Amino acid sequence: MSVSLPDAGDARPAKGAEVPLGELDLSAPRFHERQSRARLSRGQHAVLDYAIAGAFLGIGASLMTRHRQAAGLAFLNGAIVLGVSMLTDYPGGVYRKLSFQGHRGGDILQAAIAGLGPILLGFPRDREAQFFYCQALSELGMIAATDWGETSALPEPPADWRDDELW
Repeated sequence: MSVSLPDAGDARPAKGAEVPLGELDLSAPRFHERQSRARLSRGQHAVLDYAIAGAFLGIGASLMTRHRQAAGLAFLNGAIVLGVSMLTDYPGGVYRKLSFQGHRGGDILQAAIAGLGPILLGFPRDREAQFFYCQALSELGMIAATDWGETSALPEPPADWRDDELW
């Protein structure tokens, strides 16, 4: 069995040339470069987290008068995302007590709450539940797309700065 490969330069067969499957080199740099470019950095993840928290809080406010269960679930999700984001050691983190890898656990928990919340609260087929289902899937995509192993170090606060000065 053989496959046709597109033209990828001099080191590869001509466009449309037949190549036996056993000769495919999937470890070529071009294959891995595409995968690494699609990753979210810490900073990008932080921006998305704060946008998601704002969306949940805004949806919660808009649902207060017509669907109190959905509003409560939106406020809960917004608080989780905002709280975990503020505690995470990444750009935009305020207290930086939670590692970026630990933040992933909070994301997984929040996706589960968003996806299961409408079912547990008794409105799985209501129109308002669709927002939570879509957001749970979106969160799983964000988890999968994030480079959790990114090692870019964050700058340390100045030596004369102390946590208790915030209070």
